[in-house]
Amino acid sequence: MTGRGLGDLVARGTIASGMLIHVYQACLLQPRPGTDTQTPPVGAIGHSLGVLGSVLAATTSRKNDAYLKLAAVTLRLLAITLVRCHEAELPPGPDVELVARYRQAVRRGPAPGPMAAISGMRRGELDDHLRGTAPSVVIGLTNTPTSHVLSGAPVDLLTVFTSLQSKLRRTGWSFLPSAVPFHSPLMSPTISVIQESRRFIGDLLPPSNLAFPVYAADRPRDLRDSGDLINEFLDLSLSRPVDWPATLAEVLCRSSIDHVLDYGPGAGARRFTKECLRDSPAPVRFGSARPDPSP
Repeated sequence: MTGRGLGDLVARGTIASGMLIHVYQACLLQPRPGTDTQTPPVGAIGHSLGVLGSVLAATTSRKNDAYLKLAAVTLRLLAITLVRCHEAELPPGPDVELVARYRQAVRRGPAPGPMAAISGMRRGELDDHLRGTAPSVVIGLTNTPTSHVLSGAPVDLLTVFTSLQSKLRRTGWSFLPSAVPFHSPLMSPTISVIQESRRFIGDLLPPSNLAFPVYAADRPRDLRDSGDLINEFLDLSLSRPVDWPATLAEVLCRSSIDHVLDYGPGAGARRFTKECLRDSPAPVRFGSARPDPSP
């Protein structure tokens, strides 16, 4: 792992952060025989890279050794994915003048990068605005009906920002501290590079062995019907968009859900889910799997 770009402390920090988030979730999901008194789950959804946590949640084995073996595969898969993403040939960043102009308009938050969060616009309105504005920019994530993340070349995202300045009183904008345009066609070539490390990564469990439905978030699909979970993870995390509201709406129709348990690490996905289910006809309770802090 000596490829281009890994000397960048920001990139290395991003890789470490992604790994630690997954380790945190894997620890919370680790089976503890004799202590699980919760109602068995009826399904799992992972937000972006969180699909790996959903796969761990749905493992059929409650034996610790088998779980640790599967968790090791997911850690190798995530490590290779994050490293290869940061080695990828991506569009160059904006020049100094463009960045300076952005800083004059927005003095706080991360510098321009390949992902930006935008709030206050519905999907249809945002689609109309993006059409013909910037060639590489796509809606990478729809988190709520009015909260999205755009992915693309930083120069093109700055073009979108400039075109939206007249609407910024009602529209929030913030670049994300990411060096990679996840959920974008720009990352499609990286998938084949990661696939070259399949022998090192190992095998995840067959999709048919998932104990309950694990839903893809690009559109409501049960991953038990997919061909290969590693392929699904790479496509879902790197090149396919996330549509959280549509997935949740479909899952509610398929299952009798009355309790959502969030595995963190932050409150983002729980907040998105609450907003998406605000008008749900059936009441849904929300909880966190995060352990209580020690006294």
